[in-house]
Amino acid sequence: MTKNKQQTGVEWYSRRLFEIEIAHNQGVINSDVYLKSKTHALEQAKAMEKERMIEFGCLITNGSEHEIENAYNEIYGGGEQ
Repeated sequence: MTKNKQQTGVEWYSRRLFEIEIAHNQGVINSDVYLKSKTHALEQAKAMEKERMIEFGCLITNGSEHEIENAYNEIYGGGEQ
């Protein structure tokens, strides 16, 4: 087993949210940009987690990416979350 640890969507989101908070607190971004940035970061984190889950599903089942993504969408609703 390799030790090639990738950052999860949750880890990435936590760090990004911290950066957004700092920028807002320092007055670098206004409240509108702050809210849009948080929303965008959340959507990116969700997409990252979906991609990781699909990759993992392919790895452990030898299924195709298409099959695993269909299963993911059945379980989690697919489309815009």
